[in-house]
Parts: sequence; structure tokens; C-alpha cells
Amino acid sequence: MCRLISRLSHYADIESFELENVEAFSSDYIGIKVYQILSDWLFENNPVKLFYWDWADHSDATHYIKKLKNPALTAVCENLSIRESTMGVRTIKEKRQALYEHYAAVWKESMKRRGVKYE
Repeated sequence: MCRLISRLSHYADIESFELENVEAFSSDYIGIKVYQILSDWLFENNPVKLFYWDWADHSDATHYIKKLKNPALTAVCENLSIRESTMGVRTIKEKRQALYEHYAAVWKESMKRRGVKYE
């Protein structure tokens, strides 16, 4: 304890100051940026894995659904059991719409679990 107090006394004469034109840095946004980088990487390299995430925001999922092209779209639908035999989807447009509906339902259920009322 005495060592700590003696070390602190070395800095007793130093005045603190604030730098001008410096933005405050918060680590709160790092997680969001890392999440975005990771999701962009997965979109290019493994879109099937990307669509198994628990999306915090429905718009994130729909953003990637809009960009999803065949054969990745077909692979995602197959892995989510969205098939012609189960859902009657044949065309790309029908697959994309089924995927939108799937994630809308998943997101609503997720919000319900979190106690958020969603109309």
C-alpha cells in the first residue's frame, strides 16, 4: 500500500488538460462494426451460416436477402427447409419472398422473447 501511495505522489504536480478537436472514443460501437465486418465476410464466403444468426434488427437480415443471388439463395432456402415440396417455392422471387417471411416471423418471435411489443 505504501508503494502505491509513493508512486501516486510522483504525479501530484502534473496538471491534466483536454486536447482540442478530439472526438470522445467509445468502445460501444466496436461490437457493431465487428458484427458488420463479420456479416459482410460471411455473405461473401458462407451465406448459409450468415442466415442462422439471431438478428438483432430485422433490417439487417432483409439487407442481405436483397443482395442474395442464386445458388446461395437456393442453398439458404434448402438449409432452412424452404423447398418446393414444403413451401411451394420454385422461382427466385418466390424463394426470396419466403426467406423474407421466414425472417419476419423469426424476428417477431425474438422480439416477443425479449419482451418487446411489435405490431
